This record gives sequence, C-alpha cells and structure tokens, in this order.
Amino acid sequence: MLKISDFSRLAQVPVATLRYYDQLNLLKPARVDKFTDYRYYEVEQLPRLNRILVLRDLGFSLEQIGRVLRGNPTTAELKGMLTLRQADAEREVYETQARLARIEARLREIELEGQVPQYDIVVKSIEPAWVISTRQIVSSAEEMGTLCWSLHGELRAWMKEHGIRARSFPAPDLLNLYYNSEYTEINLDVEAAVVAEPPAKLRSASLPDAPFALRAYELDGAPTVASGVHRGSMRDLTQLIKAMLMWVSQNGYVLAGPVRELHLTPRDPNNLDNRVVEMQMPIEAQS
Repeated sequence: MLKISDFSRLAQVPVATLRYYDQLNLLKPARVDKFTDYRYYEVEQLPRLNRILVLRDLGFSLEQIGRVLRGNPTTAELKGMLTLRQADAEREVYETQARLARIEARLREIELEGQVPQYDIVVKSIEPAWVISTRQIVSSAEEMGTLCWSLHGELRAWMKEHGIRARSFPAPDLLNLYYNSEYTEINLDVEAAVVAEPPAKLRSASLPDAPFALRAYELDGAPTVASGVHRGSMRDLTQLIKAMLMWVSQNGYVLAGPVRELHLTPRDPNNLDNRVVEMQMPIEAQS
C-alpha cells in the first residue's frame, strides 16, 4: 500500500487531483484509514489511473470518462466515442485557426490605419423571419434614405389596415436588403421590408389592395453572418459597409446572400443623425 503522497509522486499526478477523482468515484483509494482518513493506494491501480489520464488528454469530460470506466465499453463502442471526439477536435482546430486569422487581420488593419478600427465586426447566425416587403431599383444612395423611410411607412400603414402586426420593439422590425453583388452607390437593388408576426394570412404570395407590389414570405435565416453596428448619421453608414467588406475579404470569406440593414432604434424620420443600425452580411468560407 502507498500513501496518497507516494502514489501521487509515482503517478506524477497532484494529490488534489487524486482526491477529486475519489469524490467523482473515478478512482477510489484501495483503503481509507477509519481513524485518520488517510488514503492508501495500490500499484495495481496505476492502469486505471493511466486510462483516466489518456482519456482526459484526448478531450473527454470527466463525466464521459466515468461512463467509460463503469460501462467497460466494447471496442466498437470505444471506437465510436473516439470518432465523435475526433470530429469535435477537428472543429476546435478549425475554430482556433479562424480566430487566429481574425487576429492577424485585425493586426494588419491596425498597422495600415495606425489606429484602432472604428467598427468591431462579429460573426453570428440569424433566424428566419416573416416579412412584408417591396423591392425596387433606387438611383442613388442619397435617394435611398428618403425612399426607404417612405416605403416603410406605407408598408406599416398597409399592415395596420389589414390587421398584421409588426414585430414588437426592441426586436428590430425595419429591414432593408441589398442585392447588388458589388459595392455601389448608384442603381441600388433594394428590398424594403417590415418584419411581421407570422399569422396564417401571411402565407399568401401576393397581397391585395397594396399601394405597390408587395410580397409576404418567410425570409431565410443564415448560419453565418458578419455583423457590425453603426451609431450616428445615416450619411456615414457607408463607412461601416466598406469596413465590413474589407473584413470579409481579409478573413477569407465571400458574400453568400443579400446584405441586410436592420434599424435598431424606433422609426423617427426627424432623427436621422443619431441612428443605431446593424449591417449583416451572410458569408461563407472562400473555396
């Protein structure tokens, strides 16, 4: 029999770790002195401890290790568990490499500009949403702001008249989608939309009595989007768009769908100089 301190030195495992494994019933002492509570181990317990250490090194959780030790899995079962763990490890490597690429791109951006970038771009996913929308070609970026405000107002008025509720604040309900494949400030292919609650009547592909051509449909979500937030004048929003397009290129992505513009502050046509707007760019890894 070996004292816990001696067994710790032999196995090169901290005493605190052995005590923790005891608490989890992963590796119980061979004997516990009922008077002193001293733990004693046997050399024959080293193979079980080594199995715990190996599985831990492979990335299994202690809970998973406990199931392995208690269940005495077959070779096929253990192979299946290792295959799943391999897939997890490959995903972790991919995520780490992607994070490293973003760090490198951020450093290059700071070096080129000589200052901390104005916008922080994050990656996230977005859910599908029901929308009432109209799509038009707008001649210029200057015209787009006024026109979209007007279109959103008419969309909301039509929805109110027909008993269709917009998505409630603070979730953004005003949305624009840009379909141009390249950055441009002229001939903008824009879809102005209001995000709506999804009653059954929205399932119609065309809507009657509308002031212009309207659609009601479920806008697809996206598993990966680059997202940036602009606060200030709408006239300066193009700076965020340019920064996001550069970020997408520097981080090895390409656009994978129309760019989305969400208005995060309540609609107020008299307050266009202090807006909070989120831009979302669906992206995918460059092949």
